[in-house]
Amino acid sequence: MVTDTDIVRDGWTRGLSLVVRLLRPARQEWGAAMQAELAVIESSSARRRYALGCARAIVVDQGARGILGSTVGVAAFAVTAVALSFRIPSPVVRIEMIVCIVFLCCCCALARRRGLLGPVGDSSTARRVRVVGCAAVMSCLLIFDKPPYPKDTDWWLAGVILLFYLLAILSATARASRPELRVAAYVTLAGTLGWWVPMLSFSAMRAVPHASLVLVGLVVPVCAIAVGGSTRSAARGLLAGLVAGAATCLLIFVTAVGTYAALPDLVPDISGPTCCAGGLTPADRAETNRNESTDPYIADLVLGAALSVLTIVGFALVRRPEQRSSVATTSPTSQRAT
Repeated sequence: MVTDTDIVRDGWTRGLSLVVRLLRPARQEWGAAMQAELAVIESSSARRRYALGCARAIVVDQGARGILGSTVGVAAFAVTAVALSFRIPSPVVRIEMIVCIVFLCCCCALARRRGLLGPVGDSSTARRVRVVGCAAVMSCLLIFDKPPYPKDTDWWLAGVILLFYLLAILSATARASRPELRVAAYVTLAGTLGWWVPMLSFSAMRAVPHASLVLVGLVVPVCAIAVGGSTRSAARGLLAGLVAGAATCLLIFVTAVGTYAALPDLVPDISGPTCCAGGLTPADRAETNRNESTDPYIADLVLGAALSVLTIVGFALVRRPEQRSSVATTSPTSQRAT
């Protein structure tokens, strides 16, 4: 028989235990069953075939692929953001940014455990919303990591704001039901396009960036009424409205900054029509116009952070909806692995 010491030192056992971690929490019992079956196989060749078969069965699992992809994505973001942070001349700001990156990555890791932040809901809607939301938060961090760099320690406020957004996204995709997330996603998309398309088309809209706050004020009650009416729960409707409002604020900020970076001709001329107004060179004028045009959208980001805090508190108080169980201790795939 294979002794406990041999099992611990066996490379196939250790490899399978690493791959099993990619499974969703609802599938962990199935993974434990495969590990237990591997432990009683004595032949080295049979252990190799079984371990490889189990690994293939896990890799083709949709949830495992999602976890693997998200892990790779978060790791790539962390490496990129830390590398870019070394361009910051202020060592204090550089440390603040690295600390923020560590906190964001830790929250993503904690989101795999059952609790306020995770795991993600069983529906594809929850998984997609989580991916898009996390990508938007990470994009914001990379947006802040560009010249002109701050010379004081105020950057940590931006890190706290992004942390609130991430916690709200994780809690919403873990605790909101599929219909609630779907309505919130549609309302968020409508609200974002309702600002972005006119912004691209009309200079008058670009001249009054604070008007986007009015749109956010409409998104929250519209989503709350829609979800509250369908679920007959005012609390669930309010939470969905807060999620839609926070997400709209975040996406308006990202799309506005991204639009002015990709299409500099749309940037309003704020520094003045004269080439050397205020002693600025043409390049300085372009940079000043872009910075001054995106600064008002910070108000959207701060408002969204406040809505995110309310979202986190709300989901901490409400009961998590029942998730569809997909636990399977045996399956045709695991049998084929032998």
